[in-house]
Amino acid sequence: MAKQTISIIGAGLGGLTLGRCLQKRGISAVLYERTSSAAPHNHGITLYASSFTPLLRALDVSEKNFKNKVAVDAATGGQGSINHSAAGFLKESGQDDTCFHVHRGRLEEWLREGLDIRWEHVLQNVEPSSGADEQPTVHFENGLKTQTNVVIGADGPHSAMRRSILPDSQLIILPFVAFNGKRRIDRAVFEDCFEPHLNNTNVVQFTQGDVRLKLSIDDNYSKDKVSVSWTYSRPSHPNGPLSQLLDTKDVRKDRLLHWLMRTILLPKENLQDLAHGGIVLLGDAVHAEPIVGGNGANAAIQDAVSLANRIAGGQETDKLDLSSWIDERYGSWEHGVRTAKTTIDATHSHQNAKI
Repeated sequence: MAKQTISIIGAGLGGLTLGRCLQKRGISAVLYERTSSAAPHNHGITLYASSFTPLLRALDVSEKNFKNKVAVDAATGGQGSINHSAAGFLKESGQDDTCFHVHRGRLEEWLREGLDIRWEHVLQNVEPSSGADEQPTVHFENGLKTQTNVVIGADGPHSAMRRSILPDSQLIILPFVAFNGKRRIDRAVFEDCFEPHLNNTNVVQFTQGDVRLKLSIDDNYSKDKVSVSWTYSRPSHPNGPLSQLLDTKDVRKDRLLHWLMRTILLPKENLQDLAHGGIVLLGDAVHAEPIVGGNGANAAIQDAVSLANRIAGGQETDKLDLSSWIDERYGSWEHGVRTAKTTIDATHSHQNAKI
């Protein structure tokens, strides 16, 4: 049976951030990912200073170099700028104003550098330690099993690890629906029809009644094309849809996704009991926030940087007890989920109408 010190389930944003921060501290970890290769993630996400500043400090990287690598408009010399007055969602998000828009695919590619990632490893189950001197055992569908001092579930809102260790946990579906579309636009059309209304921002939001439309630049990557995405969201039973903003003929050509707004927050006591035995969840696996109104990517980065610091600080102990880390982070998880629910409600309120 193979033995590893630290095993990370999931090579998404949270898992990669944790692996990279541990690597910087000289601590080896193996990441196990169910897919056969990295997802392209050709879309933009907004990162706030409260998340990316601790990350850059941990990795000893300057903000300028970071933005030059991952900003959505880095290819054209941009820094992912967001005009706070134009992007009306910022004030409602509960975050500070210092933020920029990054290309998620390039961000994850940057984080993957030098990491030990085992692709096509589908988690079967995690077997908790049976005694004080034992370690958790991780079982995969390909027959591999490995003992590890710490196993960390960073496998997202549909976490297989969460289902293994807390099978009764259920995601809560909020009463909102959202559609996301992606499109590549000729630069001439973008500069003529879109750019004049963006006010030097890569993200802009419109609301009318209880309906919200968010437009974001995903990749301002060439002289000929600009990749954009839009997210249309509303309560499950709308009172005034904003469908006239979108041309039906063009929308049918888009790559469309239907998103459900899900949340979860696992009980603190259960998480602390598991952490005593070296089993931990982070990010959306433990405190999922809805895509609209939430800040799941930022929260996952914060969790990963914080957990790496805690692991690095406890490496010389005989047995690493991470239950105190759960206690330290749980208040922010409660706040994040609560704020996300409040934000999605406020964003789709009639009193919020503006266009």
